[in-house]
Amino acid sequence: MITYVTLGIAAGLVSAILFAAASTGSVASAMLIYLAPLPILIVALGWHHLLGLLALSVGAFALSVGLRSSTGIAFALGPGFAAWFPAYLVLLARPPLSANDGGALRWLPVGHILFWLAMTAAAIACTAIYAATGGDLERYREALEQTATELMQRSSGSGRGSASPESLGIPARDFAAMMLWLAPAAFGFALTLMLAANLWLASKAVAISGRLVRPWPDIPLTRMPAAAAIVLLAAILATGMSGLAGFAAMSLIGALGVAFALQGMAVMHDVTRGKQARSLILTTTYVFVALFSYVLLPVFALLGLADSLLPFRKGRAAPPPPSI
Repeated sequence: MITYVTLGIAAGLVSAILFAAASTGSVASAMLIYLAPLPILIVALGWHHLLGLLALSVGAFALSVGLRSSTGIAFALGPGFAAWFPAYLVLLARPPLSANDGGALRWLPVGHILFWLAMTAAAIACTAIYAATGGDLERYREALEQTATELMQRSSGSGRGSASPESLGIPARDFAAMMLWLAPAAFGFALTLMLAANLWLASKAVAISGRLVRPWPDIPLTRMPAAAAIVLLAAILATGMSGLAGFAAMSLIGALGVAFALQGMAVMHDVTRGKQARSLILTTTYVFVALFSYVLLPVFALLGLADSLLPFRKGRAAPPPPSI
């Protein structure tokens, strides 16, 4: 018992240190915030999700005492919750429906976990932006407008013909309004990728150690529920709303958009199984995604959306059991 509690406390302190280091201001240190959820994820997946909750509490308390209470709250609502909640979902299981199931537990499908990852990322993105502006979106817009004006002045003064909003014929106010509209979507997009990457990395590490109680899932079969498509449609329809509702809608669009793109890539991994040129197809595809993500990610998102709404993968031959 003491060992478990010690693990939870240690994970919370390490995660808090990473989060505190990320707030120092440098670009290199800012990258540490993407690693902050990992210690909590590993201890929650490898031992118990309650230890993840203990780590979250310890990290938030340490930051509140060592720095300020707002930092502790930001940690708890950000990396802390973003680590504990996915771990809880991964370990969530139901008893078998009947004795014919051989006593096997029914684990939450990966597609449902991905859906809740996106919802969590959207909630954190919306909360973070709202907290940063104090609920005063007009003040946030004015700050963005000032930044856009300074960007134009530096660009025009450099004399190098560098691209700027002004060179593209976009007034500072319009550029600020565009950034105000796109920021929640970009934040939700990045957070979903971060949460998915951290969850995969932590799960892989715990599975290799032999402590993951859940069997390793067949990730190419990832399929979000149709409810994800309904939420995305509702978010698109709500983009014209003002205030926090509009921010929440854009956060959902960014988060669910990249989640559907990940599902589309899973479809590609699934349908190419058994193909002789599979490695070449996948490598070429990912190279093009890295180079032309602004074009290909929407295509994969549409593929993932279709996969959730249409049963075109039903009836395929059963794949080989997944390996760790």
